[in-house]
Amino acid sequence: MNNQSKGNKKVIYFNTAGAGLLSKASVDAACAFQQATQINSSAVFLKWLLETLPEMRKKTARLLGASENGVGFVPNFSYGLLPVIDSLKPSLHKVLLYKEDYPSLNMPFELGGFEVSYVESPDGYHIHLEDIKAAIDRNKPEIVAISEVQFLSGFRTDIQELGKYCKTKEIVFIVDGTQSTGAINRKFSDLSVDVMISSSYKWLNGGFGSAVLCIKEDFLKKFPPAFAGYGSMNISQDGWEYEPSIKSFEPGHMNASGLLQLEKAIDEKLAMGLDEIEQHNQKLIKKLLDGLSPLPYKIKGCKKLEERLSIVCFAADEALYSHLTQLGFAFTWRKGLIRVAPHFYNTEEEVGELIQALKDY
Repeated sequence: MNNQSKGNKKVIYFNTAGAGLLSKASVDAACAFQQATQINSSAVFLKWLLETLPEMRKKTARLLGASENGVGFVPNFSYGLLPVIDSLKPSLHKVLLYKEDYPSLNMPFELGGFEVSYVESPDGYHIHLEDIKAAIDRNKPEIVAISEVQFLSGFRTDIQELGKYCKTKEIVFIVDGTQSTGAINRKFSDLSVDVMISSSYKWLNGGFGSAVLCIKEDFLKKFPPAFAGYGSMNISQDGWEYEPSIKSFEPGHMNASGLLQLEKAIDEKLAMGLDEIEQHNQKLIKKLLDGLSPLPYKIKGCKKLEERLSIVCFAADEALYSHLTQLGFAFTWRKGLIRVAPHFYNTEEEVGELIQALKDY
């Protein structure tokens, strides 16, 4: 998937933090499903629902190290978070957030009638664990919600350590894994995290219109869903019977073609191995940081690899961004920063081309 061409012009794609590339297998799977719906739509969808989806749930659980009964599929991060919040609302009212976190995570709490407190970064990059703990002790939240990797800076929070602390305080811990899931080797079952939601269109390379919801069994028992999807209903001769589960959070009408795209991406990552992907990406990030160090482009944050995953931001004006875009590089420019986000389909040679282009500018 690397070295994509745009017309006759090579594109070096460093924008997975914006949207990950889809493989040919993912696109083909979605197209084949859509084409089949031209002939016998109901039969095609039912076959997918009864045969393909259960197998996909198993594969996703294996990739993410989660219980099969704790994996759900939703249209996007927001759709996954809102019913979780509805489950919490009757009994919990105080939440701690990171001030500059992604709006899709923060705003449902801010607009949802919660008493919100914040932890802030002292330098616009670091979110010190001790500062979060101090904010917890000071504000006494019942919920902590944070992104594992920050979209604006690339800073990576140690969610295992934070989760352990939350557990000692009996605090519900919710993690946005959108900027990490698919690029990191971790097992959800081993994490002290109650809920993790990850949109599929970034590092999972699953395309638009799906997200993965992981919930611990203890959470489901303590905060039963206040929501019902098709999968949470048992059909019998007497009618419909509601059985609350992770499937309660799934919509009644699921995005089959989008989930088929995600399934192929899951297959690819199972074949490659998340550990191999993480090591590959870290090698690219180290090469990029080392290459940027002697150049006059200020890096946001420090060079410690354990504090970031697959994102590096450096200072650049719009003229530099436009110049690099003209050369065929694809990434995001925001708030005076270029965000470079390489993934498994990028190479050390491509990182070297970017460094050389910066030297030549």
